[in-house]
Amino acid sequence: MAFSSLPSYIASPSLSPQHLFMLMDDNSQSSSSSSPPPPPPTPTPSSPATPRPRPRQTQRAIAALENELDFLRDECATINVVLTSLRDAYVSAGSPDSQEDDAKKEVRTAYDDLTAKVVQLERKVKILERELQSTQGEWQGLFSQ
Repeated sequence: MAFSSLPSYIASPSLSPQHLFMLMDDNSQSSSSSSPPPPPPTPTPSSPATPRPRPRQTQRAIAALENELDFLRDECATINVVLTSLRDAYVSAGSPDSQEDDAKKEVRTAYDDLTAKVVQLERKVKILERELQSTQGEWQGLFSQ
């Protein structure tokens, strides 16, 4: 996945809860030593046959993409919070047998809901990436005039 700010454990929603929690712990420990982002790609001139977009339309498209990206970041943060509370609930499920079964059911249900949210987030990120590439091409077309 090209969206590098998503934690690695979100990219694979088919993991078991135990493996997911281990990956989440590993990611939270290694997040403090992250490297700087790669430099942006160099712009290439567009072909003369490409229609030139209007600057205001392109700026609106970029603003819409920024808003969508902010929304997706919030969704990712929400997923992280839910995953952390799921991990805590799963670890602390050492209660009597009757309550343990109920706790396991709740954790499974919450994990299924979380997995669905992750899949939905992945789809939205892919759509956003396509829109961003399209808008980037239009934006570069404006500057190559």
